[in-house]
Amino acid sequence: MLSTLLLPLLMSGCLPTIVDDWPSDSDDTSSCSEQSWYIDVDGDGYGDADVAIEDCTPPSGYVADATDCNDNDAHIHPGAREDDCQDDTDYNCDGSFGEVDQDDDGYLACEGDCNDDDVSVNPDATEVCDDADVDEDCNGLADDDDGGVDASTLSTFYADADGDSYGNEYYSATACDQPEGYATNTDDCDDNAAGIHPDATEVCDDLDVDENCNGLADDDDSGVDSSTLSTFYADADGDSYGNELYTLTTCNEPDSYVASDEDCNDEDASINPAAIEVCDDLDVDEDCNGLADDDDGGVDASTFFDWYLDDDGDGYGDPDTSASTCSQPEGYETNADDCDDTDAEVNPNSVWYVDGDSDGYGDSDSSLVQCEQLSGYVADDTDCLDDESSVNPGASADEATVWDTNCDGTDDRDGATFTGSNEGTWTAGSANLIDEDDWETVSTFTDGTDWEVYVSSDGTSAVAASSATYVDVLVGDFTTMNALQGSGSFYDDCIISPSGAISGLTSGETYGFVMQIRNEESSEVTFYVYLTSGYEEDSPSAFETEDVPAVSEETVNGVFEATASEEQVILCSNQSADDQVHITHVSVHEIASGGDTGS
Repeated sequence: MLSTLLLPLLMSGCLPTIVDDWPSDSDDTSSCSEQSWYIDVDGDGYGDADVAIEDCTPPSGYVADATDCNDNDAHIHPGAREDDCQDDTDYNCDGSFGEVDQDDDGYLACEGDCNDDDVSVNPDATEVCDDADVDEDCNGLADDDDGGVDASTLSTFYADADGDSYGNEYYSATACDQPEGYATNTDDCDDNAAGIHPDATEVCDDLDVDENCNGLADDDDSGVDSSTLSTFYADADGDSYGNELYTLTTCNEPDSYVASDEDCNDEDASINPAAIEVCDDLDVDEDCNGLADDDDGGVDASTFFDWYLDDDGDGYGDPDTSASTCSQPEGYETNADDCDDTDAEVNPNSVWYVDGDSDGYGDSDSSLVQCEQLSGYVADDTDCLDDESSVNPGASADEATVWDTNCDGTDDRDGATFTGSNEGTWTAGSANLIDEDDWETVSTFTDGTDWEVYVSSDGTSAVAASSATYVDVLVGDFTTMNALQGSGSFYDDCIISPSGAISGLTSGETYGFVMQIRNEESSEVTFYVYLTSGYEEDSPSAFETEDVPAVSEETVNGVFEATASEEQVILCSNQSADDQVHITHVSVHEIASGGDTGS
């Protein structure tokens, strides 16, 4: 439409002056930079300098070039060929036409001079590289398009594979103009990464890449971007967890530094957030979560200790009631040794005493230390005679006995008075004889009568009890036993039968004699037994025992020749008065000529 309107004016030589308010494709020029655009009526790519508008973008039919000398003929424009010397039209707008050599280079425009304004441009010129892509040899080809271009004017370009405008020195090409994908320099140190080139900023990275191609990377490059640095924390114990109080800011992790600042004890490699909480005496927080031992729900249960309830407070725990924790709970013990946690008197240190007579009172001389009470043992140790259930601290004093029935330390018979054939007064503890506190029953020799005998303080009388609770059985015709007052301390420790003798003997005959004696003393005792009607010191008819160990029995076994029809028995010891002795068996039998002794 515009060309139709202007064409008559152009042909008449009357051209209007175009002002800046010529309609444009956009009225909004606030966001761009305006420039001049020239009308190209003939569409040859060259515009008319006399018809222009100002706009940001070229309107339709306008170009940036303003060198067309005839905008009504597309054949006329700069660069057009003039090969007809008879034609006076200036086709190439160089101001000459026909047979004119305007630049005096020896070539007419009509004869091939493609730029008669430039003496260096003619058919005989050498094509060279230039920024304007001039066709110096007028062959219609310029620079790289002309195979005859002067090679000395070519430039070397370097492959820029990553498009960062920096080339790879190992891949190059020579040309006039810079080829696409090539750069003019060889400064790229990695042509596969557009972010790596001399103008890049050095940053910290895991691969220590030299982003700015200065030969230094990361911490070695003082120009590294500080915003990409990391903070590292001293790891003195080498457990991969650092101390927040000691830091370095670098790209790469320095030796003995780590990225974590979570160590709560940097002097112990076993203490860090990855550790397992365990029980310990110092309540150490091994896993650095602010909680230790029993307060930490994640504590390793395999490190718990077993504690046992001590309900009675005796220092010994109940094996059936326990708790597993790090620290000892109140009221619990480390041991499980209590067998009765309801009684503080019963524990592994309890002393139990033998109760041989089952009267509830034990023998202080026979005990064991353990927790459980065994059958036949009691906690009491006050029995003074543990083979007789009627004798114990709970019994009543009984004057019918010779011993201390209620274990109060006094003889119950002390002060008792006897009349008739037993006339006399008993005084406890005054006899210098063997103390007959515990006679045992022995089968009688003839009539089976059992007797309980008490020896008077003067050694001259004895009392036979009407009913025997604890008895010494005498054999044969024995009815009483008396003390022998001899001439010396040796003979003071004896008992005899002055009236109840072994009868029915034949003088001169040989008899067997057996007497079983039990020593109740705490030391050895030697016993002597005399069978003689006329007692004398060192009598050759005496039987002597070996040393009888404490609390054990010995049998006197031998033969004697009767000197009369009756023989008395005298039993002596080598100890001081009040020896404790049991006579458990006495028997006498005749021995035929050549026969053996026996009981």
